[in-house]
Amino acid sequence: MEFDIGRLHRWAKAVAAMATALSETTHLNADKLENANRAAARAASESEKSLRCYARNQQKVKILTTRTMEEKMTTEEVAKEVVELVRKQAWYEALDTLYDNDIMSVEATAPESRGKEAVRGKIDWWVNAMQVHSFKSSEPFVAHDRFVVQYEADVTDKESKKRRKISEVGVYTVKNSKIVREEFLPRMSD
Repeated sequence: MEFDIGRLHRWAKAVAAMATALSETTHLNADKLENANRAAARAASESEKSLRCYARNQQKVKILTTRTMEEKMTTEEVAKEVVELVRKQAWYEALDTLYDNDIMSVEATAPESRGKEAVRGKIDWWVNAMQVHSFKSSEPFVAHDRFVVQYEADVTDKESKKRRKISEVGVYTVKNSKIVREEFLPRMSD
């Protein structure tokens, strides 16, 4: 899904216009007017922060994509980049820059899924379903065209409010500087 800067600007302008329209309404009391003005100011501020963050991330994506296209990344370089991005919980950036379009993703408790959009759906689910308190990843173990990373997460399921610790390894296969397969193996509970 493409980030729409114009839409964000239009949204911020609409909030500001609503605040202005509310201020012109004669029956609106001063408290409501002040709250509307504060909301418009916050929206404009958040809009600017989002745009700056988006621009920085797009620059990183462009650099990584250009580098990948110009010179092949080794399996070790891909592995280190995955670890760096995952530690920042930059799941989408990792997907967009390091994964093959035809990625095969395997979870222990779900059917295999194929393609970036399927993996994006899994990321969407994770982000929407889990509150992440901490997320740690080991340094990668690398050999030939594969690498393994151990993950430890402390999360709360947003729906059930149940907090739990997750421990698993991700086993990745790299071809032509892109991850073509990922498989997650959970630690079995005692």
